[in-house]
Amino acid sequence: MKLRSETKPDLITYSTLIKGFCKERNIDSAFKILNEMKLNGIEADEVLFNSLLDGCFKSNELDLAFRV
Repeated sequence: MKLRSETKPDLITYSTLIKGFCKERNIDSAFKILNEMKLNGIEADEVLFNSLLDGCFKSNELDLAFRV
């Protein structure tokens, strides 16, 4: 399926990507997506923060959890 060029990711798109990266314990990629999301003017919600915290704790990245 080809997406239109004007199609842009929204909060749900970013949240899904971040949750997937966190599930696979790829915390660095999750934070890169978070930064991209912020640059595009989209604010995180409590569901996204919960995914990040869960991923950080499961990956034993406690220092990153406190930056969330």
